[in-house]
Amino acid sequence: MVPDFQNYRVETADELLGGIIGRETVETITLHTGATDSRTLGRKEILSMEPSLISVMPEGLDAGLSDEELIDLITFLRSLNNEKWLLPETRKPKKRN
Repeated sequence: MVPDFQNYRVETADELLGGIIGRETVETITLHTGATDSRTLGRKEILSMEPSLISVMPEGLDAGLSDEELIDLITFLRSLNNEKWLLPETRKPKKRN
């Protein structure tokens, strides 16, 4: 997964949310839960926050590509940023005090 687009699983007392972490402050996080939807949560509301193994990319997105197009896409993505985008996420969910 591309680190800036890591999907997170966030649990509060009332709900379980999934999304990409946007803005973070000492007191809040903004979780992008859809293309145009986001939620700002107080850190005190969050029971747990962990990286999800589920990608935000829709399943079957590659189905419209030929094998050659898919290879070209992967080759292009691997050429970006000296492959640093392929490295595992180094950002750890912050623990609640």
